[in-house]
Amino acid sequence: MHSTFASVREEAHALAQRTLGTVAINNAPLNIPQELLPLLERLVSPTAHPHTLLAIATADAVVIDQHQRTLGERIIRFIVLDKDGHLDITPLPGTTLELDIVLIKHGVHATLSALNTTDATIRQEFMIDHDAKLTLVVGHLGAAGTYTRQSTLLGPGASLDDKEFVVGGRDLALDNVVVHAARHTKGDVLQCGVISGGSATATGMLRVLPGSQDTKTFLAEKWLLLSPDARAKAIPGLEIEANDVKASHSATVQPIDEQHVFYLQARGIGKDEARAMIVEGFVGPVIDNWPVVAERQTLRERALATLGRAA
Repeated sequence: MHSTFASVREEAHALAQRTLGTVAINNAPLNIPQELLPLLERLVSPTAHPHTLLAIATADAVVIDQHQRTLGERIIRFIVLDKDGHLDITPLPGTTLELDIVLIKHGVHATLSALNTTDATIRQEFMIDHDAKLTLVVGHLGAAGTYTRQSTLLGPGASLDDKEFVVGGRDLALDNVVVHAARHTKGDVLQCGVISGGSATATGMLRVLPGSQDTKTFLAEKWLLLSPDARAKAIPGLEIEANDVKASHSATVQPIDEQHVFYLQARGIGKDEARAMIVEGFVGPVIDNWPVVAERQTLRERALATLGRAA
């Protein structure tokens, strides 16, 4: 690979000029790790992402979309984790499009959490080096828009534990892709959501590339509908190109079971409280994995309050 950041920047600039005319870009250098250069080249490729052009200049970034233009600080964030620890990558409020590029270095066990309450278009790219582990917990409270992420297990021994919950009544599209690109990798993905109105679409894909033997990967999508107006669509998928693989997926979409509500009411619990208990039990296993223990109870309260506002 003979690419340099300068060549990537020039290509992004050229693409922007051809599409939108002259774009002013600050030519100050951006200090980013060498490992991210191939990803940047793919991101500025018009064939890879025909609807988005990235003109990268400094720590500030201009994001140019065919339908809108957004200029803001830290809309694009480059993160390299070379030590064990926890990082909060909660989306920035008020942004229209946000891109996070996170590289987990060799042997690091990183725990990342993100709480999305926006209407933004968000894309996150996680790259997990060999013998590294990423524990990812994502929450959506009353969020709308599009939330896309791809996690690539780059080296042997890489592993991913990805848990995501949705609570609210707004339209939301989720797209989660896990790519196993090396031997001896593991992935475990859980998406669960409680929808009180509106709709949610969750697309999950597990990809095992050629040569990625001894891979173990699993995807589960679970949705609970609280009203006749609520809609959820779960679309899990597998693309397997290796022969020594354990891979499976499951998906359920169901209304709240009124027999469970009746059972709790028969023991002196009010109907609203009974429904709240069922909701908490549905998303509780994900909230219980929230990295900051002191925030878990507040998160439960915010989740129930979000359903109250949406009802």
